[in-house]
Amino acid sequence: MVVAKALAADKFAAWCAQLPPGCLVALEACGGAHHWARKLRGYGLDARLIAGHFVTPYRMAGKGRKNGAADAAAICEAATRPHMRFVPVKPPAQTLLASHQLRKPPDSLTQLIPACLGTTM
Repeated sequence: MVVAKALAADKFAAWCAQLPPGCLVALEACGGAHHWARKLRGYGLDARLIAGHFVTPYRMAGKGRKNGAADAAAICEAATRPHMRFVPVKPPAQTLLASHQLRKPPDSLTQLIPACLGTTM
């Protein structure tokens, strides 16, 4: 069963909490996706992350501009593919390691920008 529902971030967790355990919830992997996946797994849901470059081929090209609804449809389509590769959900300890890496100053200015872009909080 596929549910198309627009929710604000604060209502998303409450809505997911009422889903039956074992439901598949697919998210595009991004900075906050690991946090949400851990939270959804705490509710007993099957939360999976898909890398953005695996979702892109399923976006409807030529059907208007990129928007949340088009992204959601593409994620849904990608998640149903039998050979889709999912991103492993990072544990909270890995987020802590990333913050420690950010505290360590880079050796040069050229290393500063990639270091900041590669770390999400």
